[in-house]
Amino acid sequence: MGYHARVKSLRTLLAAILGLALLPVVLAQEGKSAPPARGVVLFIGDGLGLSLIAATRAQAVGAEGRLEMEKLPHTARVHTRSANAAITDSAAGASAYASGFKVPNRSINVREDGTHSPLISTLARKAGKGVGIVTNTHLTDATPAAFYGWSDQRQDEGSLALQLASADFQVVLGGGSSWLTSMGVAGSPRKDGRDLLAEAKAKGWRVISRAADLDGVRDDCEGMRWLGIFASGDLSYVDERGGHPNQPSLTEMTLAALRRLQREKEGFFLIVEGGMIDKACHKKQD
Repeated sequence: MGYHARVKSLRTLLAAILGLALLPVVLAQEGKSAPPARGVVLFIGDGLGLSLIAATRAQAVGAEGRLEMEKLPHTARVHTRSANAAITDSAAGASAYASGFKVPNRSINVREDGTHSPLISTLARKAGKGVGIVTNTHLTDATPAAFYGWSDQRQDEGSLALQLASADFQVVLGGGSSWLTSMGVAGSPRKDGRDLLAEAKAKGWRVISRAADLDGVRDDCEGMRWLGIFASGDLSYVDERGGHPNQPSLTEMTLAALRRLQREKEGFFLIVEGGMIDKACHKKQD
């Protein structure tokens, strides 16, 4: 399936999910009962502020146009300050999404008093729901890590990698293989000899590393747990992906994850991060 066809398919699928999520509201207004939504998808545009939305709108559809996200029936704003600063960072911001608690900047789900916040992903698993994470950054980066880990320092990615390898999820797709390989492997920043990819395989994960391997995730009929690692660090920007044929797009990973999670009888919770927005904003220009 080509890129545009995949985008259209994704939009159709997401429209169905959003429609299902809004159905209880519509029926409640009509005095009718409604079944609960089976699936919840949380999209996070890391670093996506109002100014970037305006710039994207101007480039994509013109200043007077509207992006698809702006056509949704409801819009809300949230306070983004962390527990100790007016301007939050990704760790504290994602922790608030993942747990409902504000934490200090650079902390991942560890509050000012040192207690660990309960995670929505853990609650979903306890309820029997499937959980997935998709990101185009490395999986131990602050935003995805907030949905499976705890650390008072976001840069402690070695510890976060251990927690990722122990996560009870159904599908995890992104970059960051360097943090999951032992210190003896070139490019690995780990300080121990543990091969977390091998350990994940031993725990029943199907580990994949090429875009073509996503067909297995989409066609999974056996309920496998999938760990897809497609780069040593972050995945490449869209306009640079031609030199990285084994790296899938965020759309392709999301489609694969949704099709795998739709097989979960009790429903699912999927986190999708567009993390390269923030990376591009931080990138120094020559």
